Amino acid sequence: MFQKVFLKPKEEKRILKGHLWVFSNEIDTQRHSLKSFSPGEIVHIFSSKNDFVGTGFINPNSLICIRILSRKKIKNLEELKEIIKSKIYLALELRENLFSKPYYRLVFGESDYLPGLIIDRFEQTFVLQINSFGMEKITSLILDNILEIFPTASIILKNDSKARKMENLPLEVKVIGAKQETQTVLENDLEFSFPLLKGQKTGWFFDQRENRLLIKTISRGKKVLDIFSYVGSFSLNALAGGAREVVALDRSSEALAYLKLNAQRYGFQVKAIKGEAFNSLQRLASEGEKFDLIILDPPALIPSKPAYKQGVKAYLRYNQLALSLLAKKGFFYTASCSYHLSLEELQKIVKEAAYKVHKKVKILKYCFQGPDHPLHPFMPETLYLKGLFCYVE
Repeated sequence: MFQKVFLKPKEEKRILKGHLWVFSNEIDTQRHSLKSFSPGEIVHIFSSKNDFVGTGFINPNSLICIRILSRKKIKNLEELKEIIKSKIYLALELRENLFSKPYYRLVFGESDYLPGLIIDRFEQTFVLQINSFGMEKITSLILDNILEIFPTASIILKNDSKARKMENLPLEVKVIGAKQETQTVLENDLEFSFPLLKGQKTGWFFDQRENRLLIKTISRGKKVLDIFSYVGSFSLNALAGGAREVVALDRSSEALAYLKLNAQRYGFQVKAIKGEAFNSLQRLASEGEKFDLIILDPPALIPSKPAYKQGVKAYLRYNQLALSLLAKKGFFYTASCSYHLSLEELQKIVKEAAYKVHKKVKILKYCFQGPDHPLHPFMPETLYLKGLFCYVE
């Protein structure tokens, strides 16, 4: 039988509305000390009035103390396995309605009611990121479910994200089945190869799919700069859309090698520049380079609240440098995958950057993560990718 956890008075209101996290300061530790629970343990959650709230995983060492898995009172691991399987099936059904080919984010954590679990699908290859102690403890159960639904699946446990550090989980990469260094993905009628085991996060970023398609539609005849290009997802979309020239900038030699490989597949020419973004952008500016379309898609520059001020400065500097490289009339796509930076704050950064380099910006479109990264309406934390597609003169 699973242990009980009691909330402080009225702390259940947010949870009953749909939020899936219980914070450590919301738990009544007078009834049960958090020290009496082990990380990843399954618990039944009750209000201060002894009303059942839900079943979740507890980690007494984390600020996000409980992640709710179900509103039902799960009684045993067999029942837990069936609930997880049903949620994966529901997630699969949604994606199969959205996409004609099996390349997508199959499970997006809390938005698919599987907190701390990410699954990206590349046909019969499944890349998992397990970012909560509770999901870590039932890894074998999750794997059993995937293999039951997809009997020929190859599975990679890409457990090397920063989120695991916050849960005091080890960083590691494991392969279940045949080992493969490179994976292929189909997106917007283009084929890309990327490093599966050594790549960033799950190796691919499905969240920008629709935004890359937007770049594809606007690129004809343009000279394009792709900052933080990785393996060329934006670059190739621009070239496929008829860009006359693409310059791709990234600090990773391996990423740029894959970019060139992906470009060669279609006979595209890309000028690849290896280097840190700040220095490379300054050098391009000093050389008098100008571009008709610039894509700025940096990694999360604000990984946590304490890093906010420093991160905002970095975003401002990147956007200012990028805008200074635009031709007299040009298009600019700038994005942030930092949850701690809101869309309004990103817009303020672009406004200030444009003022500093004497440019006028028209925002044509607000951009967000794709539909395989659905938003949980009661969890603003699930909206992390924000972008502005702009016309600059």
